[in-house]
Amino acid sequence: MILTKAQRDELRAVVAEERTELHPAARHVMHALLHDLDAAERDAEALRSKAEQFRAVLWLLAEETAFVRTAEGVGVATVEHVEGEDPQVYLSCGDTFAYAFADAEPVSYAEAPEVVRLGVTEGWPGVIRWIAAKRAAAGTPEQPIQSARTYMLQVDSLREERDRMAAALRAIVAACADTNRPDIETTLRLAQEGLGSEK
Repeated sequence: MILTKAQRDELRAVVAEERTELHPAARHVMHALLHDLDAAERDAEALRSKAEQFRAVLWLLAEETAFVRTAEGVGVATVEHVEGEDPQVYLSCGDTFAYAFADAEPVSYAEAPEVVRLGVTEGWPGVIRWIAAKRAAAGTPEQPIQSARTYMLQVDSLREERDRMAAALRAIVAACADTNRPDIETTLRLAQEGLGSEK
């Protein structure tokens, strides 16, 4: 049985209320158990957060967006786990902020979930913008080189087009769901309106 926070608060109020028909020993044990439960919930939340960070780092490594550096060198194969110490993770951004430059930005495990969110929603441009913002906040503002900026704009444009087409498709599906059998003219009109076709 899992107690919700509201149920725990209700029990806490019962334990704290002197008028309740609770044996003093039971009251003491319940108070101690509620305290331990609160501590266990905090520990569980910390573990969930750590697991989210590990999942994010694994995603970055699997997508080859990042690599790890250890005392033995660079690469996933050379990582040796040292108890209590996580290998440093770097985001690869070579030839992005300078021509012919092997560049990388360290990313902490706590930062990794945000980088993954950007990688999933915005792709490579989102990760590069995150690196640029991090460097600017550290006092070393840098902008991607022209070829990287051009590529970022192209990827952004493709993502916007994909999102626009997906929204148009959802509108068509919703409109078609309202009728048993939509006619082809209505479907084409909805498609043109949704995709912003010009005549």
